[in-house]
Amino acid sequence: MRPISAPALCAVTLLLAVGCSSGGTPQSDETTVEDASAYEALVSAVRDTVTDIGATWKGLGAPAVSMQLQSFRKGESSPECGGTSVTSTSVCFYTSPPLLNWERESMVSMKEQGGPLAPVITLAREYGRILLAAKNVAYSGHVPTLQAECLAGVYIHERGDQYVDDVSAELGEAYEVTASDAIDPDFKLQRKVAFYTFARSDVGSDPIQACMDTRF
Repeated sequence: MRPISAPALCAVTLLLAVGCSSGGTPQSDETTVEDASAYEALVSAVRDTVTDIGATWKGLGAPAVSMQLQSFRKGESSPECGGTSVTSTSVCFYTSPPLLNWERESMVSMKEQGGPLAPVITLAREYGRILLAAKNVAYSGHVPTLQAECLAGVYIHERGDQYVDDVSAELGEAYEVTASDAIDPDFKLQRKVAFYTFARSDVGSDPIQACMDTRF
């Protein structure tokens, strides 16, 4: 299974040319059945990926979590979280259950620049924040960000080969694309160290606790 697949993302190239609303059927005077199918393919790919992340963590003994998914396109009726406009893929904890808002163009762009693993890492990182919240610990800030990176690495270690044939060959470029928004070079390096802590090594019997306890 390769949830974020090449056919889905190729189809979205056509979708982005006509635009679509933040949550429903693509909107355009030129909308066709193919455009709607492209939109649905991307939504399905992201949903399948997040479902697999959840199933993988359940298998690793993580607590059950409830969450919602919502797609949007930056600049077109972007959703709000706590009164602030959402501009990138992130989890909003002002809703119950938490709402993972994912930005469509960035999903496509990351895949084009960093390969299939790039959008997967981003989704796994945000899911990591939901896991932290489920453990009743902080999910935002310096340390939680590093912990979420670590948790994303765990998922890639466990399931990366479901998205690409050679994880080790593609992981480096994929991760760099997902961290391109980092401003502080020292913190960017810390994030990278946290991600690779378990991305390339065994996760142990309690990976969530390990990611919470490790000093990066």
